[in-house]
Amino acid sequence: MCARISKRPQVAVRLLAALAVLAGVTTAMFLFSSSFGLSIHSSISDVTPQPELIVATFSTKANKGFCDTVLSAAAYGHVPVIVGWGEEWKGYRSKVVSTLSYFEKLAPTDVVLFHDGFDVHFQLGKERLLDAFLRQNASILYMAEKNCWPMFDARCDAFPKSPLPRWAWGPGTVYQWHQHELNIPHFLNAGTMMGFVGPSSTLFREMVRQVMEKEAQGHGVDDQELAAMLYTGGKFGVKLDFWMATMMSMHYSKDDTVLEPDTDNFGPAEAETHKIRRHKITGTVPGVLHYNGNGKEWMDDFAKESWWRNKELVDRSKVIFQTTDGQTVQWSKVCDEYYVPPPNSTAAGEETPK
Repeated sequence: MCARISKRPQVAVRLLAALAVLAGVTTAMFLFSSSFGLSIHSSISDVTPQPELIVATFSTKANKGFCDTVLSAAAYGHVPVIVGWGEEWKGYRSKVVSTLSYFEKLAPTDVVLFHDGFDVHFQLGKERLLDAFLRQNASILYMAEKNCWPMFDARCDAFPKSPLPRWAWGPGTVYQWHQHELNIPHFLNAGTMMGFVGPSSTLFREMVRQVMEKEAQGHGVDDQELAAMLYTGGKFGVKLDFWMATMMSMHYSKDDTVLEPDTDNFGPAEAETHKIRRHKITGTVPGVLHYNGNGKEWMDDFAKESWWRNKELVDRSKVIFQTTDGQTVQWSKVCDEYYVPPPNSTAAGEETPK
């Protein structure tokens, strides 16, 4: 009898913990839909005029990660523009200077999604990505992540907390500087940003100025630190996508998504072979997954579960990307060498990347 009674408090604690997690998830999903006056799956395509969405990245050459990034983008109808293609890499200065030069060629009222070139996978097409951005009423959005980097000092305390419920990741949810599976994402990650071209150009112009200034003083710098300091300083209208609706950092977030059929874009039969990752807490489908940090440890495993990796579902002969000088490059010409069929495999579309 005594043994039976002693277990009851433990059971009660477990039950309360489970209810707290459920309440956090439900509240987070409600907050997302109600904050913007839209359901998670809704569209605002009736808003006119709609800006054009340009997808761009920086890369001087191809590698396996680059090829997966472009392939996933093409599967969702994007033709990414590659900034810096064929140039010599000279550090972060190359990235911000070339990117600013490209932004200044675009219409200021359009929207640009600028992402890292080697560790990003797409999950949404242009219309849904643009909807997810516009509903957040921001000039510029950056990705929220669980780790304060590269500062890791008192400046980390300046980052605003997330609007997600304090218990969103369960009773063990924390707010701390360093990475943790249960840390609420509220630090800026520069691996993906999305914004109107005009404000984005102004932002990058300031970043270029600071890079030049610091280099003249003999100091190194990277774009994430610059963007983070501008964000915490309240400059240029920079916000974070706390909802993981447009973009998501995969660092220490392996268990934050669930793989499910993409019933939003495909019928029941096709959805089973076209799967996407939905965020467990917010209920959103992040348009871009950025495998920064330890996310690279499972990036390829997640890619193998993605339909765009199956050559039977994506016609690779039609996959292209463009350079900033207007050239169109066939994906197969620079990427075929990174993919080989697995030994003794007869599965349709199956392959193993080199």
